[in-house]
Amino acid sequence: MLIEQEVSGDIEELTALFKQSPEKTEQAIQRTLSKLSRWAERQVLRDMSRRMKVSQKVLKELNRIRVRLNKSYGRKSVT
Repeated sequence: MLIEQEVSGDIEELTALFKQSPEKTEQAIQRTLSKLSRWAERQVLRDMSRRMKVSQKVLKELNRIRVRLNKSYGRKSVT
């Protein structure tokens, strides 16, 4: 009856959402890693500029500081 049809429709909708969840999770992880790497790079620049008494802009222009997070989640490489 009416209750069965509403529940059935909700279950189908939930099933469809769960099928998309691995892709959405992967996208969320990539966005988070990207934001985290930008934050880490800013922190490194900030600390180095304080210690060396050089502006962050000068350090950034040298293109020597990059913080990247590999796709193998959680590993940082600082170059």
